[in-house]
This record gives sequence, structure tokens and C-alpha cells, in this order.
Amino acid sequence: MFDILKFNKTTTTEQVKQAPTGKLRIVPLGAGDVTKNMFLYETDTEILIVDCGIGFPKEEMFGIDLIIPDITYLQKKLTEGKKIAGMILTHGHDDHIAALPYILPQLPAVNFGIYASPLTKKFIETQFEDFKLNYPVTAINADKTIELGDFQVSFCRMTHSVPEDLHLVIKTPAGTIYHGTDYKFDWTPLDGVLPEVGKIAAAGNSGVLCLVSDCLNSEEQGYSMSEKSLMETFENEMNRAEGKFIFTTQSSNILRIKLLMQLAHKNNRKIGVVGRSIEENLEDARNLGYLDDLPTGIYVRAEKTSKFNPKNICLIVAGSQGQVSSALSRMASGDHSVKIQAGDTVLISGDPIPGNEQAVGALIDSLARLGAKVLHSRINSQLHVSGHAQKEEMKLLIGLTRPRYLMPIGGTFAHMNEYRKLAEEMGYSKNQVFILDEGEIVQVENGMINLASDHAQAKNVLVDGLGIGDVGNVVLRDRQTLAAEGMLVAIISLGNDKLKNEDVEIITRGFIFVKENKEFMEELKQQIISEVNKNEQKVTDILYLQRKIIQFLEKYIYRETKRRPLVLVEVLEV
Repeated sequence: MFDILKFNKTTTTEQVKQAPTGKLRIVPLGAGDVTKNMFLYETDTEILIVDCGIGFPKEEMFGIDLIIPDITYLQKKLTEGKKIAGMILTHGHDDHIAALPYILPQLPAVNFGIYASPLTKKFIETQFEDFKLNYPVTAINADKTIELGDFQVSFCRMTHSVPEDLHLVIKTPAGTIYHGTDYKFDWTPLDGVLPEVGKIAAAGNSGVLCLVSDCLNSEEQGYSMSEKSLMETFENEMNRAEGKFIFTTQSSNILRIKLLMQLAHKNNRKIGVVGRSIEENLEDARNLGYLDDLPTGIYVRAEKTSKFNPKNICLIVAGSQGQVSSALSRMASGDHSVKIQAGDTVLISGDPIPGNEQAVGALIDSLARLGAKVLHSRINSQLHVSGHAQKEEMKLLIGLTRPRYLMPIGGTFAHMNEYRKLAEEMGYSKNQVFILDEGEIVQVENGMINLASDHAQAKNVLVDGLGIGDVGNVVLRDRQTLAAEGMLVAIISLGNDKLKNEDVEIITRGFIFVKENKEFMEELKQQIISEVNKNEQKVTDILYLQRKIIQFLEKYIYRETKRRPLVLVEVLEV
């Protein structure tokens, strides 16, 4: 279909001779991660930032709210004198924009332009309001090209599970990069905005050095389904619902939510919106005219829905990922003014983000216990369509752009490796496809791309409440131990005399039931006394004594119980 073989095998040498002579470094700060998207395009003097998203904590990351990219590399380059030419946000998903309130305050001076589509701009400004930040964001006109220092950026409209998704054509001193983050080729999109295939082909005709491409669905054959294909299934399930019809999906999936609202109106159901994230995103969409064709009289306040016949109510609820504090989770636990009742139908339109499977499973179970009919993609694949391209669409993008090199992003190693196989089927060699591990950098010189010899620091920066990066591996390991094995605290009152029984107090939580293990607790106390009293002279190094007793207790407790609680020792001098 596309002359890929000829492009790669017969014209590469001539193209290299004519290639731009400038240098470029491509630094993915979230390489090997499905989320946490942030990319640096770096010339000799300037850096263009693309996206600034969060990652989602795994279940064993106790107390962690989210993960943000490590910007140590960027900060180092700024101290060396390089400047940020600008920042561009490709679309409005949290894994592409939600780290902004955490990252921007860490930069020495935000004196560069921040650019996003109008809807993405609204989402960002709402986040800034929550954090009491005031950084100006410029709305992108996708038909215009913007000049940002060493970079010239033009845009291709694409389809995804949030409106106004943009691909970037980035002209640099070293050649043109096509940055193709999350996308699909939906030829019947709900908003009628088709993928701009002509622009993509024009970029390919002008010469693309490297295609940086979403690869999340590289293991899926064929084409992804259109959003419009959900309409019939949604309407059928709504018609079958005996009670309230409760719908949840990603809060940024404005067009799918709007589709559901249109169906509710058609079926004479009043619409209630429950959950802050959905309320805010719908308000932003309404301000930009996305909901203008819906009559205002269809809405009802969620707390007043109990006054209506359940058959006449449709609720749009936040919490499709089973988040503990979300509206849907609180409804499932009975801790919400809106109650789930037998006969209600809950439709979860979305797949769990990797790592959230257990949380979503627990949510489904809780809803079912309340008597609700719970519909989800594991039992009916027609309830959700992916926003990401599948194999044939990836081939289409490669064929249109005809790049010399490819770099898969936005997936695990398995996804990236499958993308490489797909490219090889199209005539690319293995060394033309760069699969980057965490911290790896590629550099461009004389039209050729190679791995750089240096690395960018790429640790996970964990956000716990207001703390950014202050929870490291040690703290996380302690939290995991507390959750799995409990804790034991020994308080030792150290005086001039030998240690006695009343000088030692032991407190446990989540380790053993003290009342049923009095003999063991007493033996622990005697072991501590014996260990301290081994010294003929008064102990003067308190920290040494603490470490010594902790090590002794850890070994003794494991030998006796085969458990490893978190052991803390406090020594008081009296």
C-alpha cells in the first residue's frame, strides 16, 4: 500500500547527505511507562517540553496519591544555561497534563509559553485554580504554526477518547519529528472532527526523521472501534434498566458522556451529575459550546433524584477506576446521599488502568451486593471502545509519515517490542526502531539517530498529600511492612542501674493479639533486658544501642514466629 521498502532502503543514503546538520536530543522522562508522559526535545541552547502527566500508584504503594516525572535532568540543563523554548500539551488526559501543578513550581522561572487546545486549556486552568496557581496558558489554533526558538511546531487534529487531541509536527535544526501521542483513526467521531490525514501525509512528503508514536494497543489486531458504535448498546441497556441508570467513564471523555446524555433525554430520563471531576470537566466543555445542543431542562440536582421515579433518572458518576474517595465508590459503600437500590443498573464504560484491576473488581462486587445490575467490558465488549490505535492504524500512521526512524511511546516494554515487530513487517530494520528504557536518551546528528552515552535520572517521584518526592523507597517499604506484618515498638528507660522489668514497655499493632500471646510478650521483654544488661558499663551511644536492639529483635521474632513486623526502638535516658 505504501512504498515503505523503497523509502527506507534506496533513499536513506541520499537523505543522510541532505540531512540538516544540527543536533537534537530526545529525552522521554517517563520511558517504559504507559502514563507519566513528559518529553524533552533538546538542541544546543533550548528545550521544548511536550506533555507533563502523572502516573498512577500501584496498590502496594500505600498512601501514595500519584507519581510525577523526575525533572532532575531538566533542572540540571537549566542551571547549565539552556532555556525552555515552550511547553505543549497534546490533549486533556491526566497522564499528559495533571503533573503541571507539581512540576511548574519546581522550575526556576516559568518565563516560557504554555500551549494547549481550547478544551485542554480549560482543564489545565481548572487544575491551576485548585492549586491557587496563576500560569498563563495560550490556546492553540491547530491550523496555525507556532515558532518557539529553535522549534517550529504545526498540528494535526486526531481522534482519541477526549476531544481536541493533537499530533505535533516538530521541525528542529536536526530534522522533523512527528510526535504522535495517544490516538486512533475514528472515521465516524461523535464530534465530526476527522483525523487530518492530509496534514499527516504532507508531513511525510516533506520528510520525517523520526515518528514518536503511541504503541499501547500494538498487541491488538485490526482497527479500533468507533465511539459511535457504542450508541446502540448503551440505548439497549438503558431501555432494559428497571431503576436508575448509572453511567461512569473517564471524566474527560466528554463526547461519550454527551452521547449518554442524548440517549437519556431521548428516553425521558432526567440527568444528574455526581462527582467533582465530571462536574468540572462538563462545566469546561459547556463553556466551550460542546453541550449547546442539549436542552437545559434535562438536568436535576443529584440529591433531588430520590423524588423521581427511578425509571426516569440517569446519573453520570465519577469513579470508573474504583478510586476510594470517588462518588461511585462512596455510593457503593452506602456513604453517599445518592443510594444504590435493587433494580438499578450501573454501566462502567472503560477498562481498568493497569494496576487498578483489583480496585475496579472490588467496586463491581460492592455494587452487586447492593442489588444493582453491573455492566462492564469483561462481560460485554460492546460497552467500551479504546481510544488507542490498533495494529492496522499504527501501520497507517507509519505509512503516511514514512519516517526514517521510529520510537514507540506510551506503553510497556512488551507493547514497544510488539510495535518493533510491526515495523519490521513493513520493511524497517531492528536498529531503526528505538525502544528506550528508563533514563535512556537518543541523540540526532547528521540525520542519524543513536543512543546517547549518558542517561537522565528517571526515578519515580511519589506524591503523598502535599509532600512531593519525600516518600522514598525506604518509607514505602516500611508502609508495605506495616500493611503486611504490622509493627512492634519497644520503649526502654535507661538509667544508671541495670535494666529491670518495669524499664521496658512493648507496644504492637497489627502483629499479634497481645492478650493471647502474653508469654511471648514477656519473653520478648526478658530478651531485651538480657541484651542490654550484657554491657558491664553504662551505655553512652544511644543510637548504637537502638540499632543493636532492632537487629536482635528482628532476628529473634522471625525465628520464633516466621514474621517480620516493622520494629522500632526508643531509648529514653532517665
